[in-house]
Amino acid sequence: MIFPLSDTRRAYLALHFCIFLWGFTAILGKVIDMSAFWLVSWRMLFTTLSLIFLPRVLRSVIALPPHVRWQLVGIGCIVSLHWACFYGAIQLANASVALATMATASFFTSIIEPLITRSKFRWYELWLGVAIVPGILLFTHGLQTQQMNGVYVGLLSAILQAIFASCNKLMVSKAPDGRAITVLELGSGCLFLTLGIVAFGYFRDGSLAQVFDEAAKITSSSKAGHICGIMPIAPNWFYLLFLAIACTSLPFVLSLWTLRYVSAFTAALAVNLETVYGVLFAIPFLCENDELSIQFYIGVAVIVSAVILHPLLRRRFEVA
Repeated sequence: MIFPLSDTRRAYLALHFCIFLWGFTAILGKVIDMSAFWLVSWRMLFTTLSLIFLPRVLRSVIALPPHVRWQLVGIGCIVSLHWACFYGAIQLANASVALATMATASFFTSIIEPLITRSKFRWYELWLGVAIVPGILLFTHGLQTQQMNGVYVGLLSAILQAIFASCNKLMVSKAPDGRAITVLELGSGCLFLTLGIVAFGYFRDGSLAQVFDEAAKITSSSKAGHICGIMPIAPNWFYLLFLAIACTSLPFVLSLWTLRYVSAFTAALAVNLETVYGVLFAIPFLCENDELSIQFYIGVAVIVSAVILHPLLRRRFEVA
């Protein structure tokens, strides 16, 4: 006998499916040989193109009120900076470290979400977010200076994630089509990041001839074989398309739908499991286990424990 699932349970299942797919993003960010900013620009461009030509998507975008469209454009700029910092952290440290720092997003969300959505402040969520901090301290123990720079950039990425996730919690009621939200946010994010890189290079050097050379140096670990980390080479095209469609288009739209039934904090806390998937994937694909200590894995275990405790605490405090 098949038991019917409530919308909330379906949302949790969909969210965890998204998290599983997101677990591959850090691996792909390490494998794709491009600068962080250009990688994010191409990812957003391919994702936008994969959705905008679907039936009724463009019509849904046009049907949105102008002020809602502008709000989504602003959120898209935040998303682009979040991803740029995330991939910058990967290039400065490694995939495992970048993923682990992202676990702090739940702590930042516990503070930011009530301020943005004007929802009830839950003290147990704040303390649960604080409980993750010892895990962060454990996995950063013994890291080198370069890797610690990756931790700082990763923490900035986590703050930006908390902001845009909380904003999207408000937007899902104003824009019912998640595909329209995704197209507007990622399309505008791509444009914002690309224009920002070009403008930065132009005003810094005063010559468009040097723009792309300078822009590609920003958090770039690119090697010879393509134009300064800007244009993908043959192997990168496949990885970028997989990243854009399987790891971005599908989970981004699904995750927006789940925000109708779960809080931004619940989503952020569950996304901590991306750290687990990513670290597990990094062992066979990137052999990063040679770079990590036992403290790192203990820290990750602390983070996972917080994810497991959250639904139990929520049931206790909100039913009581």
